[in-house]
Amino acid sequence: MNVEIPDNDSAPVTIQQGGNSYFKIVTTNSSESVQIGNSTTKPNVLLGDGNVGIGTTSPDLKLDVSHGTGSEYVATFQNTADNLELKIGTVSGLLNIQGANASNNAAYQISLNAEGGSVGINNSSASSFDSEANNLVVGDGVGDNGITIFTGSNVGNHGSIFFGDATSTPKQGQIRYEQNNEVMSFFTNTSEKMRLDLSGRLLVGTTTEGSIDADELTLSGSGRVGMTIRSTDNNSSRIYFSDATSGGGEYTGYIVYEHSNNHMRFGTAEGERLRIDHLGNFTFTVNTNVTLKITTDSTNPTATSPHILLRDSAGTYEKNFRNNSGASSHYKFYNPNGEVGQITTSGSATAYNTSSDYRLKENVDYTWDATTRLKQLKPARFNFIADADTTVDGFLAHEVSSVVPEAITGAKDAVDADGNPEYQGIDQSKLVPLLIKTIQELEARITALEA
Repeated sequence: MNVEIPDNDSAPVTIQQGGNSYFKIVTTNSSESVQIGNSTTKPNVLLGDGNVGIGTTSPDLKLDVSHGTGSEYVATFQNTADNLELKIGTVSGLLNIQGANASNNAAYQISLNAEGGSVGINNSSASSFDSEANNLVVGDGVGDNGITIFTGSNVGNHGSIFFGDATSTPKQGQIRYEQNNEVMSFFTNTSEKMRLDLSGRLLVGTTTEGSIDADELTLSGSGRVGMTIRSTDNNSSRIYFSDATSGGGEYTGYIVYEHSNNHMRFGTAEGERLRIDHLGNFTFTVNTNVTLKITTDSTNPTATSPHILLRDSAGTYEKNFRNNSGASSHYKFYNPNGEVGQITTSGSATAYNTSSDYRLKENVDYTWDATTRLKQLKPARFNFIADADTTVDGFLAHEVSSVVPEAITGAKDAVDADGNPEYQGIDQSKLVPLLIKTIQELEARITALEA
């Protein structure tokens, strides 16, 4: 069927079914348009210049779809072979693009802010989130949601997120994942500042890990480098050394700073071993029964200078200051055989004692020649090289060693592995028994001569 309309004739050609105008074609030669519509809806228009309008008589684009009802989808694109569809419309003032299962309409939403400011993926209210970070909102708050950046695995292939501004450096900040060596890097001011490598090692200020025995965290810088742990003034800052995921093994070793009293505590085997208080006093805890303290003992009013305090649960003290004037032991000396000496004080004197209990001795002999041995000693007067102005009485150690060997330590002319002298020493108190025995022998001879 051919329908011809004279020039400048705008009369429509209508195709009707029944008595009502059901379907009509309106042609306007002067405007070169074709309209398809019915009596109850806006006509759908195909203009002669190539624009198609659906729901509008004046389409501005190649395809212009208009709908006068709010919160409704206006277009659907469906693939029946895959049972999928894509719907475009408006929901609550937002342009909404929805992917869905065509059979059950299970929705996967993409929402666009009507003013162009926010995008939601599986979220229809992106603009309601915090305005500092609502440009892209992913997820509906139910179950798992996420974003995947899928790249190649060759050298130089990166997955990146950039942070830029309006300057000439649009990549001021960056989070980058290097697929080839499995490294996550963090950039600020266009340069890398931190990375997490495939072994889980964290490197700050460097791309090279530390020593293999301590490379899980490496801090580096061109100047001073440090780490700060900050808590409130009535709490503590802590570092734990753990070999377990529960119980005491989570803090087998620890370092704790107590801000309430400004004490630093060090622990091993789940217990405190060293404490440094706010005055700089040291307390070493060997176990619950024994402590060693380097301190100014505030319990003694005359203890005005630092000293060492060793105390056990029984109250025994070994230190260089005692808080009483009675006979007291300051230091005791032990070897595998037991106690071999001690330093004690009374109200006015100090005694340096070596072990001498009869229960420690055997083969006791009172009949030996002391005078002959004593006559072999060579008492002398001399000064030490380091103290040239002081002359003293004494002995040369090697000249005594053959007479009273227990009085001498070391060997004549001994040196260490580096050739440094290892000097001999003398305990002159060991000569006292020889002197006393010689006096006794002399007294016996004098008595015999006087008889």
